[in-house]
Amino acid sequence: MFYMYINGAFFGLFNTKEAIVDYVDGEVTMFEVDYNCVFTSLVSKLTERNIVTGKVWFKLPYENIEDRKPLWENVEKNKKKLETAGRWYKEVDIYIEKDGIEEARENGVHEEMAIEPIHEGEEHGSDDEVEDPTYGVEASDDDSVDFEAGLSENSESDDEVEVVEEEIEILEDVDYEEQIPDEDEVYPATDDSSGDEEEQAERLVKRNVLDGVFSLRQLFSTGEEFKENVIRYILKTRRNVVFDRWEKTKLGARCDEKDCGWRIYCSVENPIGKWMVKTYEDEHQCHPVGRCKQIKSPVIADLFLEDIRRDPEMSAPEIKDEMKRRYNIIISPPQSQVARRMIFDKLQAETNEQFARLRDYEHEIKRTNKNTTVEINTIRREDGEEIFSKIYICFEALKRSWKANCRPIIGLDGTFLKHSVQGMILTAIGRDPNNQIYPIAWAVVSAENNDNWEWFVHKLKLDLDLGEGENISIISDMHRSLIHGVATELPKAEHRACARHIYANLKKLHKSDTLKPLFWRVASSYNEADFKENLKTFRQFDPRACDDLLKKDHRMWCRAFFRIGCCCADTHNNLTESFNRTLKTARKKPFVQMLELIRRDAMQRIANRYKIACKEIGRHTKKARKEMEKSCEEAQHCYSVSSTGGKYEIVEGTNGYSVHLNRRTCVCRKWDLTGIPCRHAVSAIRENTGLVEDYISDFCLADKWKETYRKGLKPVNGPKFWKEVGGKRIFAPPYKRPPGRPKGKARIKGVHESPSKKKVGRKGREGHCGLCGEKGHNSRRCPHESQEDKAKRRRLNEEAQLEAQVQDQLQDQEEANDQAQEVAEMEADFMAQLVEDQSQFEVQDISSTAPQPTQVLRRSNRLASLLFG
Repeated sequence: MFYMYINGAFFGLFNTKEAIVDYVDGEVTMFEVDYNCVFTSLVSKLTERNIVTGKVWFKLPYENIEDRKPLWENVEKNKKKLETAGRWYKEVDIYIEKDGIEEARENGVHEEMAIEPIHEGEEHGSDDEVEDPTYGVEASDDDSVDFEAGLSENSESDDEVEVVEEEIEILEDVDYEEQIPDEDEVYPATDDSSGDEEEQAERLVKRNVLDGVFSLRQLFSTGEEFKENVIRYILKTRRNVVFDRWEKTKLGARCDEKDCGWRIYCSVENPIGKWMVKTYEDEHQCHPVGRCKQIKSPVIADLFLEDIRRDPEMSAPEIKDEMKRRYNIIISPPQSQVARRMIFDKLQAETNEQFARLRDYEHEIKRTNKNTTVEINTIRREDGEEIFSKIYICFEALKRSWKANCRPIIGLDGTFLKHSVQGMILTAIGRDPNNQIYPIAWAVVSAENNDNWEWFVHKLKLDLDLGEGENISIISDMHRSLIHGVATELPKAEHRACARHIYANLKKLHKSDTLKPLFWRVASSYNEADFKENLKTFRQFDPRACDDLLKKDHRMWCRAFFRIGCCCADTHNNLTESFNRTLKTARKKPFVQMLELIRRDAMQRIANRYKIACKEIGRHTKKARKEMEKSCEEAQHCYSVSSTGGKYEIVEGTNGYSVHLNRRTCVCRKWDLTGIPCRHAVSAIRENTGLVEDYISDFCLADKWKETYRKGLKPVNGPKFWKEVGGKRIFAPPYKRPPGRPKGKARIKGVHESPSKKKVGRKGREGHCGLCGEKGHNSRRCPHESQEDKAKRRRLNEEAQLEAQVQDQLQDQEEANDQAQEVAEMEADFMAQLVEDQSQFEVQDISSTAPQPTQVLRRSNRLASLLFG
């Protein structure tokens, strides 16, 4: 039997004051009735407590008192509503007015009371229950109450049976899930305080948080929300719950373990337009299992979407292991594989959506950062759709500060994307007055080819007003497409080659580690005299390596031939490659998110560097002062001989160096290239009683350093606030499978890095004979071995084989002896036990029904035969 509660208010009346209705002067009590026959149970409870019935009203507990319904009007309809409320809501409020009671006492009958008794044997049913319990009601003699007089005026006692039959006919077609109160009645979400779990469920639903907690009358906005909460329940409890009802407006789930009664049912509540939990049996008769049928690949994909987004290299076995560790649920390898593919499909869909908003992103950047250059190029397919090709971004603040304060040298490089979108990020990096990274522009292209590099350098030339490159230096690796782009767009620019890449290519042919210091001594030569001297040393050590080195134009990688004017003597492109290394995280993100991370990194870099630059109290930057202090220390070994016109001859050891202070040049060319006085210039400046700081290049001034970072990038709003500018939708480029076998997860190590395998393989090695030491054969087939040696070797081999056979035979004999000894000991123990048993039989008084010693002996012999054969 299932019960519900009725909150009854009696002997009071309704009072309306300022449009507010209240029930006053009454008593409140609570009944517990059977919700399968609410009306009958209510009448019985009222009779037991001698409560006189009058005008009766009812409402649901979360309705306002103004929404009460009269039970005496539309008797049959309201009675059905009362029973339906009892079935689903488990609680009803009842009000009996005082005026109705006094009127009933005056008239002696209760004509206003809308209570219709059902006599014994009468039944009514519904689509869920075939029959209701029968009941009978006896009137209270003390109060002279006749419940039969409470019938509706339209009903007569003679037609009582006919009325009941009509009621049965009506209720047979009732659907309780659709017959809950009228459509004009609104039921707000109610607070349930019956237990901590139910309260938690209500709070989570109100906050739109799904945490696998259920309660009766719990509301959900959609069926999908209910299903998600069931999945959360499964992950939380590890129960094998499955859906057993899956309809448009009805959902149900149960525990799939044998003889387990856990189940839940949720359907649409039409009056409030939400899904409500109407059946919930929360007790399990089973234990948690490690495998759950509802945890399928789509669910796993949702759980690990963010993990794969952060680490695209996460493999299917790792997903399987992480599922076991995080949720203690076992999934199959195919499930993890399918889930991983689904995750990448979702990420690709996100990428497509982000490409669709590229024009909105372009508009937002140009709106927040005026005069910023953003160019998006697309390719039109045969069906007319626009496919993304490349994008170029150069902020106004970056190009303006570079032109005004930075050194005229730009590092160019490219790095691969780590997302499903294949392509390259091309970057242009400058040097600030402190000789640190200053990002200028970046672009995303499909590949590193001639057209893309030429397009990128062309856009850079227009933004920075480089002309044909008369006063600019470019430093990069030796990629052919990059060289082509620079030569085409900036034919008069100085193009330096990164010496680190030159040495890496040289090391592929010449493995000696001694070449490294010799090479860098050649590359770091500031003048031709030092270059020739260091190159001569290099040639003496390895002439072939020297010839291979000079195959590359030495004017591109040696300082002695660099153009003067950019105040930078770098022979490597480390700053650009360091900036690309900071994009490691961004390169794994979806497209627009990647661009935003690059922009934010540049914005944060400028803000941080501005704080550092503002703390500088000196006249020049930190690195310039450090280099100047080094030159001052080295100047102690030099002495100067003055001449006219600001010219000096500096003697160091047995060599002399000419210095021109007015032109700020030295024959060693270090001052010319770096803009910071060398040791020879410091010696001449001190001889001229001048300040060394006055001869440092203006590119190293602290004021320029501060001015470089004074105006940074302005913040950009997120996608939620982007204005939709329209235009044709841009689609992501199609995925192209790279040639060759897919590479593993391990990073491809450099040519000169330590190998992961320490054991040397046979590949590339030539065997040697163990007898004569020559190549091409082994000791078994050595042609230099004499016949006597061969016969001796055969005899020794035969003796060794014979000795091994003898040892094997001896070992087998020892094992057989040990086994025989164990069998003998077991037989002796058994016979001793048998003699002891026989002696016990002789002492005891044996009855006629007991087994005779001969029988026992016969059984023991059979047992021995079974044990020992």
